[in-house]
Amino acid sequence: MSMIGQSNLVIINDGTFTQHVASSESLPQAAFEKLTKAVALGAFHNSGERFDPPKCHPRTRIAITERIMNWILGKESTNDFIVWLHGPAGAGKSAIAQRIAELCHEAKYLLASFFFSKSDSRRNRADLLFPTISYQIACAFPGARAMIEQEINRDPLILTRSLEAQIVGLIVNPLKPLIDSNVFADPTSRRLIILDGLDEVVDRQEQARILQAISNVLSRNQMPLVFIISSRPEQEILHAFSTEPLSRLTTRLLLDATFQPDEDIRIFLDDSFADLKAEHPQKRHIPPSWPSSNSLDHLVEKSSGQFIYASTVIRFVKSLRHRPVERLEVVLGLRPVHRDLPFAELDALYMHILSALEFPDRTLQLIGVILVASDVRNIKFSAIHELEQFLGLESGDVEFYLADMSSLISCNDESTPTGIRILHASFSDFLLDPSRSGAFTIDRTATEL
Repeated sequence: MSMIGQSNLVIINDGTFTQHVASSESLPQAAFEKLTKAVALGAFHNSGERFDPPKCHPRTRIAITERIMNWILGKESTNDFIVWLHGPAGAGKSAIAQRIAELCHEAKYLLASFFFSKSDSRRNRADLLFPTISYQIACAFPGARAMIEQEINRDPLILTRSLEAQIVGLIVNPLKPLIDSNVFADPTSRRLIILDGLDEVVDRQEQARILQAISNVLSRNQMPLVFIISSRPEQEILHAFSTEPLSRLTTRLLLDATFQPDEDIRIFLDDSFADLKAEHPQKRHIPPSWPSSNSLDHLVEKSSGQFIYASTVIRFVKSLRHRPVERLEVVLGLRPVHRDLPFAELDALYMHILSALEFPDRTLQLIGVILVASDVRNIKFSAIHELEQFLGLESGDVEFYLADMSSLISCNDESTPTGIRILHASFSDFLLDPSRSGAFTIDRTATEL
């Protein structure tokens, strides 16, 4: 047992109080009510608002899941407090974060989670983040709840303060007594916080301020907290993770070919088509050999290592109101599209990224040149300066105009063999199809080289 300063509260090892001390009920109930009003209800990994969230297929993402879980359990040879899980748009980051949240919630390692969403006004901004995490901490540890209430009573405007003031007042200070009383002595105790989709925060400066607040607190305080933060490698986020103190606190995990996504995508497609043939109302009309190995190869290739393409295909094909064989022919371009668009979800993602461009005309011009050079002239730009020389641009122009396209286009320097490349094969299809890309369509014939 240990005493907490002036509060005269006694904490036992599970973070609760003994019965003879003043409970949180002796404090004004209004304090906790203020906190609950500042909670983003849809941000929890198990929130009812997040109906059917992205999830990993059971037989996929095994390697990355094991890698992250080993880090959480201290089996990795690193003392980093943060794992930054990043990768291109549609790589499956949210599905992995959801799996980790569910596994750690069941094993009681998870302290809190926040799943951002650009389409939810309470989940696409920074001001509700730390109150939502604080609420989850209060639920996990009644002792922390009393301290949180005291902080709100001491400063009734704490919920309007800066992000760093909020994380100190609502998270750090309430946890300190629990730390002193060895509640977190067990390395498998609740200490993991998951932040998924940081790039979904609409204000890009807020993305950086969230990271700065977390890194400042972790570098200045002895906190038993570890964070998993997933996002696309957007410019502000990438810059934040490249600066101190965040860079020395972080392990980066890039969802690339290292984790063999093509094999996982094939497993997902194989299992999904097998389930469809066994359960679909039209199963009697589906040939046993469907789909062909060539069709599967085509779908894996088009996925470009990104699960969003494969999952979009399956959702379209398995519609109960349609014939699966015909729907797959639409996806493969063997049958014309009528009313339902097979890649509506994928197109919405591409539209969202393109709509945020600061210089759309110049950026699309560059993308058009990259597309046509590769597809028509078989020209490969192995480095940024080669493209700039080819177009007569000044040094740095390509990186400047493509800065907001990092989740769809890779711009590597001379030290890497892959050069400048479009990460999604389906993104090229989207840009060249006016029915899908609308104002962002690239006219292949109008792009001069």
